[in-house]
Order: sequence, then structure tokens, then C-alpha cells
Amino acid sequence: MAKRASAIAMALLLGAACTPTVTPGPAPFDASQYPAIRLQVGSIEVANAARMPPEMGFIARQRSERLVQEAQAFLRTRLVAVGGTDFARATVEEASLVERPRPTGTGYVARATEPDWEMVGVLALKVAVIDGLGIELAFATSRVEIRRTISQRASVEAKENFARTIINDLLAASSRELETSIDQNLADRKAG
Repeated sequence: MAKRASAIAMALLLGAACTPTVTPGPAPFDASQYPAIRLQVGSIEVANAARMPPEMGFIARQRSERLVQEAQAFLRTRLVAVGGTDFARATVEEASLVERPRPTGTGYVARATEPDWEMVGVLALKVAVIDGLGIELAFATSRVEIRRTISQRASVEAKENFARTIINDLLAASSRELETSIDQNLADRKAG
């Protein structure tokens, strides 16, 4: 009887150990947690000038396009036109999120102990004030790059969660850097 009970307990433990666990990934970036940057312009146009290299793989392209879409949504939420004769153009200049081999140190120990894979994200934004003739009067920019090591053998779910975290961190860092640049370069266009 004891053998049978322990066999059942062992079977239940093995079954529980083999059951996949669904862990929720990080939530998308919430730009509404930041106060709006109010600009004295008639309107704000959001554009994308980021170009994807033709040799970029499917997964990197998909992640990079997601970064572009979320950066554009971020710009639409964070920048607010409060009226004026000019208009502003907020542009995603560069956006990429790729996995690639990471250079390691020389020697056997370095190659055996250092991580050999990384995920690199880059996000560059530009906000330009443009007059009625299409002449750029002033602009503010930000460019953020984040590099983090990741196991090449990580699961698809783990890599997607990792990519989501980097996208969120890129948007948060870009938000701070862009606001600082606007304070320095577009101070006369900023509304209280």
C-alpha cells in the first residue's frame, strides 16, 4: 500500500513538473504615466523615417516594426499641440531590435565564460518645428541604444519577453532624453 501511494505521489510530481507554466510577459509601455509635453504649434504630425536593412531577418524586422509602432504611439500620446501658426513633425528616425552574436574576449576561458549572444535596441526620435513654407525652424532629438546579453538557447517566449522589456526601456529612456532636448532646444515653443 505504501509503495502504491508513493508511486502515485511520484507520478503526480512528475506530471506537475512537466506541465508548462504560462508566465505573463511585461506589459506594453504606458506613455500616459508621463506628463504631456505641450508645444505651441497648430498641430503635430507623427512620421516614420526608420529604414530596415534588406538583410534583416524576419524576427528582427517584426520586433523592429513593433518598436516603430509603439514609438509613434508614444509620440502621439506624449506630445500635445496647444495652438500656434507653425506645426511640428515628430519622426522616428531609427528603430531596430536585433539579436546577434556578441564579441567575446580572446582566450579559451573568456570564450567559455562570457555570454556570446546579445539583443541590441536602438531608438532615435526627432521633433522639428516647421513654418508654413515647410522650413525647419528648430528641432530636438534623442538617440538611445541598449545592449543586453541573452542566452542563445533561451525559449521563444523568454526572448519575446526580453524584447518587450527592451522596447519598454528604450521608450522610457527616449522619453527622458527627448524631454531634456526639447527643454534645451525648443524652450521658446514649450507651453507651461
